Amino acid sequence: MMNTEHFDRNCILLSTWSEGETVVHLRNLVPEMRGTQTIAFIDKSTGPINNPHDWLKDAISLNKESFPVFAYYLSKYKSEEAIRFFLAVAATWGTKKLVVVEKRTNNRIINVIRKSSLALDLMLLEQEAGESIVFRCDNNTPLRHSPYRSSEEEYLQSWCGVRNGKIANSDMLLSCANEALRERVGFSFIRVNHCEPRMIGYPLMYFNSDVYITTRIQWGAEDLSSDDLRYISYELQNSVRMANYIGVPQIKKRIEQKLHILENSVYTLGKNLDLFNEQCCFTNVNVHLELGSSESFFSMMRNAERIVLISGRDVQSALSVRLGQCTIESIPLPAEKEFADRGYACGVHFPTVYRNVVSEIRSRDLRGCLVLVGGGILGKIYCREVKERGGVALDIGSLFDAWAGLNTRGAGFSDRLRLSPTTPSF
Repeated sequence: MMNTEHFDRNCILLSTWSEGETVVHLRNLVPEMRGTQTIAFIDKSTGPINNPHDWLKDAISLNKESFPVFAYYLSKYKSEEAIRFFLAVAATWGTKKLVVVEKRTNNRIINVIRKSSLALDLMLLEQEAGESIVFRCDNNTPLRHSPYRSSEEEYLQSWCGVRNGKIANSDMLLSCANEALRERVGFSFIRVNHCEPRMIGYPLMYFNSDVYITTRIQWGAEDLSSDDLRYISYELQNSVRMANYIGVPQIKKRIEQKLHILENSVYTLGKNLDLFNEQCCFTNVNVHLELGSSESFFSMMRNAERIVLISGRDVQSALSVRLGQCTIESIPLPAEKEFADRGYACGVHFPTVYRNVVSEIRSRDLRGCLVLVGGGILGKIYCREVKERGGVALDIGSLFDAWAGLNTRGAGFSDRLRLSPTTPSF
């Protein structure tokens, strides 16, 4: 990534303006430009923009006394996701004041800007000016709750209403889960990272096109109705609100890739939708992989009255051997679409399998039962249902893949996480 620590200046982003109409018109719309002698008009109406960071290179190359105006940048992008990414880069990579001027008739871009300001938690001031709408984001006077200016603990406590925003370690999570097992009371631990914010934030912050990225990854589907999407969003929001422990990602101070926006959205959604209950505790979103190599985790499984696995991976036999023939049951799910051929063959996850699994959970008394869940975004809902039936639900997600020896994430998993019949117990 390029170094932009010396880039501290005002700049303007336009969508569909020509240079001739810009100079005079913008001086009237944007007070920051009045008195400026030199306007650097950078026209991207022709030629591709390969990377949203390219505009920073253009800006840094300009004379420091000039006022950069970037035309046709936003209109180059066809998807809402790409426009949001461009705005995120512009707002978090050194601009002193970002001004976006759009014609009132450009409803699509204006709608994306408005939703993006919520997803990015920007202080975006909107002003109508004749045939134009002016958006301003001043990074020298940001709202103090901006995630780009806060630590995870500060943001959670100051703006999400939780009592303790410290990011706990795996031992603290296991201690609370163990206590719930002993007392035979409900407990839910879920993880919220990349796929969940798109669905939770629909339609407030994210569009159908965003949500379909998640549904394609999870189920290979993008034909869900708006009613189905709103239903899943509602159920996910309630599942977050009822969780005892939530795994969250680290806040990203500068946006370098699209996934960073989703990671920060976990926090902005928490604030804007009042998702986190006051007593909720937090840990790192990747803590499930730490559990996979934790002797305390396997000890907790042995001490549980029963274990139920809700997953797309058939690891029941291997886990039973690892634990020493504990009582283990399985509720099978379809595996994630890309890896469906290496999991249970039981149909499309939503809606049919989902409804059957919810009905199965609701039919059981799960007090004293440890339920390990790996079900993608719908798995968070299963965790809530388990808690309501008195069980202890842990969202361990891709740890099931690691147990099965399947490298489904990034560079893969450590071989020591894999379960096999020959793996000795601790």
